[in-house]
Amino acid sequence: MNFDASATWRLITRAFGTNYPMRLAIGISLACLVHTVVRVFAKALPESNIWQALNEFGTTWYILIIAPLLFVSIVFGKQGAPEGAIQQINTIKALISEGGFNSSQRVMIWRSIVDKYLTALRPDLWGKPDLGRIFDEVKNDFTPGEGHS
Repeated sequence: MNFDASATWRLITRAFGTNYPMRLAIGISLACLVHTVVRVFAKALPESNIWQALNEFGTTWYILIIAPLLFVSIVFGKQGAPEGAIQQINTIKALISEGGFNSSQRVMIWRSIVDKYLTALRPDLWGKPDLGRIFDEVKNDFTPGEGHS
């Protein structure tokens, strides 16, 4: 059996949420905030057994419990496009809708963007095509006097 250390390392880092750094950062921050609130209530209400019991856990336990909750929608949701790509697509749609184009121009621009995106794809799965650069190219293609030979 062939051991692939790189693939194993990627699997381990993905398991810890490195494909979604913003969710991971928010999860860790939220866990620290919850732990701080528990500590405050434990000090403010020393007669309450629940706050004292929850205060016994360290920050690491809060991170291990709360941070994964932000990944539930990813794990159990439908497997769509990555969040970054969805944000870029929404930005491009907003720019096209604000451009004052008629419906046929919108379709033409969208198809041009998709074609350029597909030609920009590389077999290297670590790299992502730059949708901003692709949109600029399409914009130049449809701007009169620019980008035409």
